[in-house]
Amino acid sequence: MPVQTFSAADASLGYAYQVRIALLRALELARKGSHFDVAVETLDDVSFSTSGGEPLELLQLKHSLQAQAGLSDASPALWKTLRIWSTKWQGSEIQEGVKLYLITTSVPSSGSAASFLKCSSRNCAEARRLLDLAASTSMNVENSAAYAEWKAMSPSAQSALLEQIEIIDGAPNILAIEDSLLEQIWGFVEAAKRHVFLEYLEGWWFRRVLRQLADDAPAISTAEIESQLDTLREQFQRDNLPIDEALLAQELDAALIESYGSHVFVCVFRRSRATVPTQARPSFRCMPGRW
Repeated sequence: MPVQTFSAADASLGYAYQVRIALLRALELARKGSHFDVAVETLDDVSFSTSGGEPLELLQLKHSLQAQAGLSDASPALWKTLRIWSTKWQGSEIQEGVKLYLITTSVPSSGSAASFLKCSSRNCAEARRLLDLAASTSMNVENSAAYAEWKAMSPSAQSALLEQIEIIDGAPNILAIEDSLLEQIWGFVEAAKRHVFLEYLEGWWFRRVLRQLADDAPAISTAEIESQLDTLREQFQRDNLPIDEALLAQELDAALIESYGSHVFVCVFRRSRATVPTQARPSFRCMPGRW
């Protein structure tokens, strides 16, 4: 009997993709001067809201490392998203003006309902006609609950919902998205250090999202993101060395301390450019050496 293998790799990559997309969109909005709170797995896969909690943008993400066929009119991925948003619409969790983005690594086939919800070929009336047809004729049992939810909406409500939906197709996968992230941190650090800067930024971001998911911290605010970017930019100045938080938190045992007993450490002090130099506290960095 052949041995079956079960892997959670796709699901794990999907969750990691949510976290990376959340960071990418947050950086894009912050660069535009927007003010928001961002959260993962609350109102949607990724949600952006005002500081008062009113939704601004909701993101549904469909990720795959493999090339996939486009979203057909009976695609479970499409109808799962429509069911979520239809339910929230009828429950007044989604208000008029909230942007709804379905971000997918696949590309819808030409002439499909999904293709008419893209920015470049928008036709919400035709998209609604095709969705109505699929909900009435498709035999896909997996979509039955979504079809019922869609049919429960009035034609005017369906049209209003579709007007707020935009499908962003052909999105970069979780590996390729790194190039987009590197573009967003342009100007924060010199080109040679951008990859390391991004590693530090993502390290902080993943830890912060974990705290939000565990209800240990609230949604992440624009101010918090900008503060972290400023902190990293200061650490990555030409004359500075980045600070590794893990090293700062490390406690050395007696044996390890004794092993460094014969080493010489040189501390290089540089006075801060404060307005009153005599009272300024010097900044410094320590390097092992044999001077």
